[in-house]
Amino acid sequence: MAPGSRLELVPGTEQGITTWSIMSVSSYTRLIDISSTHIGKVNVLSFSPFATYLASGGQDASLIIWEVSTGRQLVKHDMGEPVLSLSWASWSLRGLFVGCAKGVCRMFDDVLDSVRRFHRLTGSLIP
Repeated sequence: MAPGSRLELVPGTEQGITTWSIMSVSSYTRLIDISSTHIGKVNVLSFSPFATYLASGGQDASLIIWEVSTGRQLVKHDMGEPVLSLSWASWSLRGLFVGCAKGVCRMFDDVLDSVRRFHRLTGSLIP
């Protein structure tokens, strides 16, 4: 992608299913078809700090990391619970916090590591 290029997340509908694509604003070219790799609903999308990567999390408990410039899927992690929130770490280019159902939060030091290495963060619910 050329420096200064803009990207948009574009919702669409195919056969009654909401789909998400990453589009290059300058050429309106579909770069990533996110919904094609998740089974069911995509709950959350998050660009890395420099828009190098896109993380997508779904109701199917999958976390997928995409390379934005090529549209290539880099890694897919089974989180064991639906993925509800994503936040990239401010101190690392590939660190990612993943919030899942049932109050589970995991932190990846390097989300591109194909071995599922993460820290499970626990706490308590406040009434």
